[in-house]
Amino acid sequence: MAKPFLEPSTLKKVTFSYPNNPRSCILMEELFDKDKLETYFGGKNKAGFNYEAYAQKMREDDQKMSKLFIDSGCSSSHSNYLNNDVNESQHSDDNDSEDETSGDEAVCSNLEEDNEIVQG
Repeated sequence: MAKPFLEPSTLKKVTFSYPNNPRSCILMEELFDKDKLETYFGGKNKAGFNYEAYAQKMREDDQKMSKLFIDSGCSSSHSNYLNNDVNESQHSDDNDSEDETSGDEAVCSNLEEDNEIVQG
């Protein structure tokens, strides 16, 4: 599907792999560990993508970065920003059942305040 949209110079650098093509399968086996490669890429790993585990890892990384900023002496406002961002993402994960319009209402109220400032 992407092939017609590539520039000719880029197309020369790209190798397309198809599961029904024996040559493609050999190339994939040479480049990737089939036991770790996910099934929809031609591998044997049926685990798939676990977004909850990924989200938890990203939160842990955010906390590590926040600690790094604090330990390195960066401004406290920047580290507070990172901590608030982590806390908000955890809070939003806990409240997935809330009505999503609350964010829209906040945006609308902010826009109304901006309009008042511009007009006033």
